[in-house]
Amino acid sequence: MADTTPSQPDAGSQRGSGDDARAAGRVRVGRRGDRRAYAIREVPAAEAGPVLKRYVGIATATRPYFQADKDSPVEDFVAEADHHPVFELTPISEDRPDGHRGG
Repeated sequence: MADTTPSQPDAGSQRGSGDDARAAGRVRVGRRGDRRAYAIREVPAAEAGPVLKRYVGIATATRPYFQADKDSPVEDFVAEADHHPVFELTPISEDRPDGHRGG
């Protein structure tokens, strides 16, 4: 199942930018020591707009970084989507044929 997130993902072993993630085509994200690999796809502005609107509604600390506010129409978020990359994350298996875990 794919997840869509406006967060800038962790590319490799250090916090990366959207450009790093784009170049790698995959990211590793984790929580409490559990890191998983995901294939990424940057979503077009029309798909990103609704995600960004929801994000601004939930993550109140991000509001100063947007021209649109939580009550703005989705179209306002679509218009500024180029400044706030949104990636679809699809889990990928790291198991290799030799039985070792990738990483």
